[in-house]
Amino acid sequence: MELDIETRALIEKIMDNVLLYVDKIVKLYFNPESKEQLHIQESDFVLAFASGIMHAWCLSSFLSMHARFPNEHEQSEVAALINRRMAEVRKSIFKTG
Repeated sequence: MELDIETRALIEKIMDNVLLYVDKIVKLYFNPESKEQLHIQESDFVLAFASGIMHAWCLSSFLSMHARFPNEHEQSEVAALINRRMAEVRKSIFKTG
């Protein structure tokens, strides 16, 4: 079963919203205290954090819309949509940081 148009549109909107908040995530974690405490490369951390937000938000929204978890094919489609936008997220992170 493929994702319907409404679900695809919602997923794109979720990713747009995450991109709006990348600057706040970057400012939170691109500081000396966080870097020292977490022992991280900030850009990798923020990229993974944004990816996790998108996946969790998409799953939650899908569950809300369809009253079920996505099947394997639908999960694959969601992952493909998110992965397609990750370059945009990465650019946003480096532009902000």
